[in-house]
Amino acid sequence: MIDVLRASTTMIYALNAGADCIIPCLHTDQAKSIAAQCPSSSFLLGGERYGKKITGFHLGNSPQEYKKDLCSQKRIIFTSTNGTRNLDRIHHAESILIGSFANLNSLCKVLADDSRTIHLVCSGTNNQITLEDTLFAGAVIAQLMNGHRTFSMNDQARMAWASYQIHKHRIRAALFESLGAKSLLELGMHQDIETAAQVDTLSIVPELRNNSHIVNPSSPNVLSTEFLFNHGAQHE
Repeated sequence: MIDVLRASTTMIYALNAGADCIIPCLHTDQAKSIAAQCPSSSFLLGGERYGKKITGFHLGNSPQEYKKDLCSQKRIIFTSTNGTRNLDRIHHAESILIGSFANLNSLCKVLADDSRTIHLVCSGTNNQITLEDTLFAGAVIAQLMNGHRTFSMNDQARMAWASYQIHKHRIRAALFESLGAKSLLELGMHQDIETAAQVDTLSIVPELRNNSHIVNPSSPNVLSTEFLFNHGAQHE
């Protein structure tokens, strides 16, 4: 699952800060209901709607909010406008990993060891395709291709790869130009984009387990999550 701005990036940072797990929720009321069943010291409510922190929640959806002194040994009950909706849409998948530029290399190492079909599912923004997610999908494709494996790609994957070839030396600038960045800049969240544009800052590859909670580390032999291509076929 890909939501560069910002859910994927935030989840990676939260787990890196020592969170026990992240419980993704489709709706705000669902998050509050789960929280009501937990001891008050055991969790944090995190997330946003249309870019803004949800009233009554401890944290929003900015990666840098998720610091060790807050998150260590806490469950993060989390909901976002696009990312958790995307997770709900693909919950039936055999295995789901979370990807962003922050963990690009580590994610690709996991994917390269798996022979199953890989689906790169981009969240976009309000049902629109976004450059930042497409670029990350393209970066994954490029890195796996550089590993000299052979693939069969659909046209969406080819377009993602081509987009990455155009922008690969200007990732930061491209993210600032993207649809996903527009509302963040209007809200003064410049630093969120800066954080999301940094490549390979963390090695965590979060995995959604039992369709209920996201944990670190990922099992070494599992595959993530619809863009794209099949291992083992001849590259076209």
